[in-house]
Amino acid sequence: GAATTVTLLPAATSAIEFSHKRAVTDICWLPARHEVTAACKLRLDESGAPWQAWQCATMAADGYILFWDLRSARKATAASAPRSTERRRDPTDKEAAEAAEQAAKRDEILWVPVCRMGLSKLDGSGELSCNFLQLSGIAAGSKLFCATEEGEFCVAELAHVQPAGAPPLPDDANEMSGVKAVFQGHYGPCTALMRSPFQKDVHLTVGDWSFNVWKDGVASPVFTSPFSAERLTAGCWSPSRAGVILVAKSDGSVDVWDLTDRSHEPSTSFNVVGGAAVTSLAMWAGPSSQLLAAGDDLGTLHV
Repeated sequence: GAATTVTLLPAATSAIEFSHKRAVTDICWLPARHEVTAACKLRLDESGAPWQAWQCATMAADGYILFWDLRSARKATAASAPRSTERRRDPTDKEAAEAAEQAAKRDEILWVPVCRMGLSKLDGSGELSCNFLQLSGIAAGSKLFCATEEGEFCVAELAHVQPAGAPPLPDDANEMSGVKAVFQGHYGPCTALMRSPFQKDVHLTVGDWSFNVWKDGVASPVFTSPFSAERLTAGCWSPSRAGVILVAKSDGSVDVWDLTDRSHEPSTSFNVVGGAAVTSLAMWAGPSSQLLAAGDDLGTLHV
């Protein structure tokens, strides 16, 4: 039958004056039962359901990561709005606090970030223009992994609240938060960042004519592919085989690399579309079949 277009209204929209100053480049949900406090500390809500996730983080090339809480954006009465949002708003952001109070008096909810985290270059020369984000939970070190428009791979840490029964944090724990390392990985903008589904401390970055495999704690890529004749435009890990990486190219083809088989060339290549660049990849693995979805720069989906 004919395609049906469904128009959906947003359940919540952030206040533009308290949002990013440049285009949002990536969004990721916090791990289940994790939340960021108004003091910009990550904490584990052990009373929550195993699937519960109320917060997300947004990234833009303005050098900030903003953390948002959906509970603060739900419709509420003027009487309950200030109380429900006060616990989840940065107390140092006086302008946002005053705006939210005025909105509550008008029986409105002004959705502002819980807190914002700046990402500055280690040499102090400016902000990092990040376009991809991965976030790990407290058990994995409360780390943020970012890829930038300048081809860098960045590691940042987020201060966290120790779970019950864990040893107390040192006095300088708050100073641990922020950018910890910036590594140059590509000569142009990164076009993909993805954590390995098998090794949580291993990440893939794609950019210019090559892709890199990074391991947390190692200052250089553990693997860098040979340069391709075409620019690489996207990439992803195989969800079923640990050493398999798929990378898309600007000529409309996809290379499949099996690093357990060979590292000097792709194991196989196939064409997806002619006359267009493949700009996104997503792979699904089932019990008896695997599907690869590819989107191109003409707006067409291929499976």
